[in-house]
Amino acid sequence: MDIDHTLDALLTGGNMKKSISLFIEKWAWLVIFLLVINGCAYSKIDNVNKNNGQLRLSDKDLIFIMLSPDGSYGKFNYTGSGRQLSMRILEIIREKYPFAQLLESTNEIEAMKQAKDIGGTYLISPLILHWEDRLTSWSGYRDKVKVGLRLIRIEPRLLVASNEFESRNNTMTFLDTHPQDLLDEKFKAAVFALFQ
Repeated sequence: MDIDHTLDALLTGGNMKKSISLFIEKWAWLVIFLLVINGCAYSKIDNVNKNNGQLRLSDKDLIFIMLSPDGSYGKFNYTGSGRQLSMRILEIIREKYPFAQLLESTNEIEAMKQAKDIGGTYLISPLILHWEDRLTSWSGYRDKVKVGLRLIRIEPRLLVASNEFESRNNTMTFLDTHPQDLLDEKFKAAVFALFQ
């Protein structure tokens, strides 16, 4: 058998086709795996400053949540994003502290004064550090949110706890989500971490 016949037998034979098929299949699975890993949603709680025993809540304590200033990204201003964030925090806090209230101020000093005048004990001061709404299903760019949370005792004034929450959505999606959709159960954990 000469070299041409041997080469033809290898190329047309089942062994070579199987080898090429297995090679392609292995690489395809690797590419799919890497795309899925890259496209996963992501959330974390960072820069945690614990309360070091300074938190002493009772049923009589009144917790206020101030409005966060609206978020922006580049030239986009997300009007209403601060209210959405503050309302989500209020919804979470009321699960354990039903008398929590929202203050209509984005200024921390004014909010502290208002809360003190009404008999407030603690103030939650949220701040949008990053708010980015993308059409992920078409662009592949992720929605992103990063929020700073501070729990302040009103009288005497003391920063009791603080942290940052960061989240982004999955790139492998057919749904159009928004940054406020990222304020999920993991965000709830970040809010309640202020009280631990």
